[in-house]
This record gives sequence, C-alpha cells and structure tokens, in this order.
Amino acid sequence: NVEAINAFAARHTDLRLNMAVIPNAACILADKLPKNAPVRDQSADLTALAGSLQGISFLDVSAALSAHTDEQLYYRTDHHWTSLGARYAFEAMAAQLGISQPIQNYDTYTVSTTFEGTLASRSGSHAAYDTVELYVPQTDVEYYVSYGDAAETSATIYDRSALDQKDKYTVFFGGNHPLVTLKTTANTGKVLLLFKDSYANCFVQFLIPYYDQIVMVDPRYYYDNADQLITQRAVTDVLFLYNDSTFIADTALSDTLNAGLRSAE
Repeated sequence: NVEAINAFAARHTDLRLNMAVIPNAACILADKLPKNAPVRDQSADLTALAGSLQGISFLDVSAALSAHTDEQLYYRTDHHWTSLGARYAFEAMAAQLGISQPIQNYDTYTVSTTFEGTLASRSGSHAAYDTVELYVPQTDVEYYVSYGDAAETSATIYDRSALDQKDKYTVFFGGNHPLVTLKTTANTGKVLLLFKDSYANCFVQFLIPYYDQIVMVDPRYYYDNADQLITQRAVTDVLFLYNDSTFIADTALSDTLNAGLRSAE
C-alpha cells in the first residue's frame, strides 16, 4: 500500500495530497483493555507510516482523540468510531486540508439508541446498546449524492431505512459502495478524491461544506482506473482515510492505485 501511495503521489505532484490512518479503540482506549491483552501496537504503525510516505502529508489524529477519552469516541458494541470521534479528528485535520475556518455549529440528531454492532455479534455479549448520532453542519451549502454511474440521486447522505436494520452504522450512505459522488453548492473551486474504508462514511458529513465535489472510492469494491477520475472530475485534493486495522490488513488500495500504471502499459 505504501509503495503504491508513494508512486501515486509522484504522478500527481500538482494536487494537495493527505493521508489519515485512524487508530482504533484498542489504541486510544488502551487503559480499558484486559492486562496483557494481545493487541497490535498501532502507535508504532502510525509512526512507521508517517516516516515512509513520500510527497504526501500524514495527518496523525491520535493526540486529538486521546484528549477526549472521557467521551464516546468509539461505539462500545461496534468496531467503528462515532460521529463525535470523527468530528474531533476533522477539526484536528482541517488546517492541513486547507480549511482555514471550519464550521463550529452543528445540528445534532440522535437517530438510534439501540445499536448493537459487530463486536456484540462476534462476542455474543449483548449487555450494552450504542447511540448513533448525526452531525449536520449549520450552513447554506446544499448537495446531492449519486452512486456509481446511476442516474438516480439522493438529497442526503443518510439512509434512514438502515435504522430498521441490524447494522445501524449503515445510516451513513447505506453502507459501502465502489464509487459515490457528492456535488455541492459550496463554490470553493475544490474537488476532493477520497480513498476510503467505512471509517470515512461518518466522516464525510463534516467535509461537505468545503468542496464543490467529493468523489468517494472504496478500493475494496472499485476496479476501474482511479487516475482517470482525477482528469474527469478535475480533482484538486486527495485524501486517504482508513482505520489502522483495515489499512494494515487490506491490499485492495494498492491494486486500485496501480490500475493506472497497468492501463498506461
């Protein structure tokens, strides 16, 4: 993955390139782990990653998250972070993303108090429920969402039907998709290409007011040439946003980034 990212950065030196790998709860909330629990040292992962990237800025949000460990940064029953955790990360990353004055006021909606996620399913423990919240920036910027090449669009990134399903985290975009496009009225002249895993799904709600277009690519399901998107969509900014566990274990990102090289050959 790192080699592919560095090669991608070398091909696109005219773009603003950033990467954030989000530490999981086992790293940020390590004091809550059982003694001698066998967990990967994600702090070491992030340090090594920051030192191996070339031509791309690495955004480490560990300190920003660690400053709020008394708040619900991660779901208790699921492997994802919460919207609140994503907000603190966004605020820590905003300046590096070129967002000088991020919005401070949000309309917050609690849409579920009965979420039981993947950790509950794997452990068989059903002793707790989680709360799912949405953060809607107080802004005049409007947007619509399209999935893949489908002509059908939606006026919201939120899928309320997901709240009737077991995996209520899929309230964000209805889950993962190969390609999602948000077009906005922000009129900033900026177009963001976002390479992501599911941690980005609740993060995007904070990005909407700052880009004319956000193009989301999930390499686990996307098999086309991502380099072509940069030309087709007039991309100005690129952000890689993953959680540490997925980034370490999954190689789909390198396949997607290298597709442009294979096409050129």
